[in-house]
Amino acid sequence: MIKRSLFLNFIYKTVFLLLLILLTVFAFSYLNYKGSGFVWEEASKSERKSAYVEVACGIIISGFAFVRFFELTEHISRHRKYLKRMAEELSPTPDFETLEEEADFHDKELKLLIYKNCLITYHNYFCFRKIDSQVWQIFLNKYQKYSRYKGKKSKSLLPPKFFLIVRNQDYREQFMPLKYKEKNWSRFSSYLADHYPAIELDEQVRERDDVRRHVCNIQLGTL
Repeated sequence: MIKRSLFLNFIYKTVFLLLLILLTVFAFSYLNYKGSGFVWEEASKSERKSAYVEVACGIIISGFAFVRFFELTEHISRHRKYLKRMAEELSPTPDFETLEEEADFHDKELKLLIYKNCLITYHNYFCFRKIDSQVWQIFLNKYQKYSRYKGKKSKSLLPPKFFLIVRNQDYREQFMPLKYKEKNWSRFSSYLADHYPAIELDEQVRERDDVRRHVCNIQLGTL
């Protein structure tokens, strides 16, 4: 289940990125074709406006492709980092099948499990954290993008992202991507409260809309 989920996620992101790259190549090839013989001084107002729109679309597509490429490489890097950390913390190092079979708690909907006092999530990429005496709080953040126009705030059409936040006694935080389901989250919260009473748990989902801050927190606060 873990291996399959991670593999399918990687394939999806790779195919999507390749489609964006193909669109970028097509967009700039089209612009190059349209631009040959195009004289700005001789173009009408509508032709100039059309040229602006086409260039803007090409830049937006290429920018989106770059963002997706950066996101994919970053996820691969984190995946490898946490696999290495698991190998350092657990001896012998379990494979994915062992993690699933011997997990103390496993929720396939949340894509989360607890194995030998270690918290593991596998949504987007593999993420590992040992539940030790340094852990102070565990809570869930929901990041919903919003668009603002003329002072009005409206929800983006993009789905929200959920991160399980593990906060240390020194306030350092680790962000672990999670696939949120309300009933499953309640079941996991109950398990944590019963088996790790020393950890302060907030069952309420905290909503955030500052995506830039969220990215900075992941980069600076990841353990």
